[in-house]
Amino acid sequence: MRRCFNIKYFDFSGAMALQNDALIIAIIKGSPNLKHLKISNNDIGDEVTKALVHTCYKLEYLDIRCCTFISELSICKTIKEIARSCLSLNSLDLEGCENIKSSNSEIESESSQSRALIISSEEGGP
Repeated sequence: MRRCFNIKYFDFSGAMALQNDALIIAIIKGSPNLKHLKISNNDIGDEVTKALVHTCYKLEYLDIRCCTFISELSICKTIKEIARSCLSLNSLDLEGCENIKSSNSEIESESSQSRALIISSEEGGP
């Protein structure tokens, strides 16, 4: 896939095509200037979150609601890394990510050192 440097907004919410992580990973890696990414309600896994951490440093908004195949460990690790590397991120939607059982307090404390990060989830969020 060619690089799409000008893409800043991408909404693939509920797209059945994203049942394969390879497609969304290719999109993420080819679009380093993404600011707004919605990939909710897809069967994506941990590899997608790893690609986000290593590519999308300019993210301001990330919606991964109802992505039930992402593990809690991956979410917590990824969010910590995103909070450190994506300094513009101000909104993260984790609602319906069933594998997240712990509180968001650890994630929120990581991000609070640099700015306010709004974390929305079923447990522990606003």
